[in-house]
Amino acid sequence: MNVISECSLMFREFKGNFQNTGSVLPSSRFLARRMLDPFSKRRQAAHILEVGAGTGPITEQIVERLRPRDTLHIVELNAEFIRHLRERVNQDPVWRDRKAQIHIFHADILKFEHAHEYDYVVCSLPFYNFPPSLVRGIFAKMRHLLKPGGVLSYFEYAAMRSLGGPFMSRDRRHNMRQIEGMLQEQRAQCLSRSELVLPNVPPAWVRHLTQK
Repeated sequence: MNVISECSLMFREFKGNFQNTGSVLPSSRFLARRMLDPFSKRRQAAHILEVGAGTGPITEQIVERLRPRDTLHIVELNAEFIRHLRERVNQDPVWRDRKAQIHIFHADILKFEHAHEYDYVVCSLPFYNFPPSLVRGIFAKMRHLLKPGGVLSYFEYAAMRSLGGPFMSRDRRHNMRQIEGMLQEQRAQCLSRSELVLPNVPPAWVRHLTQK
């Protein structure tokens, strides 16, 4: 599937399910690269979990960086995105060469169970679209799946609350303030690093949280 087709798929899913899709366009390659900084700098074989892969812009960058002993597990809830990702594994030459290392799960991350912990967790879920209790549950789950010393990477669209404020209901603003506070708590509980990525629509903060 080419870039235009991927954007079209993303737009259709955005219109049909805004709450779980979160963006009208796939993440840029610049954002994807920044999200993968810790994984790119690893010194040994690693298990990586991607949560909410969408059409796969970050997955593509992960696959290109896989070394022979690495494994990639992808957890995605949207059936259309799952279909698209499985097609890429079978049709894209780079993905096909690493097929044995890539495992795709059509599942809710809260219900996902696996025997081993992960060195890296990369998440693209639109947290500000979710109820605060769900965001808290997702973070608890991802950190449960992460090894001590492992890194959880996610992003937030820059100035999300201030830009949308005039058009939001009171309850929506309240929820976003709660989520913002909860994300700050998560960063305070870990060794954290942030980076603003301007070449993305919209610009986004990349957050890296190292599990203590």
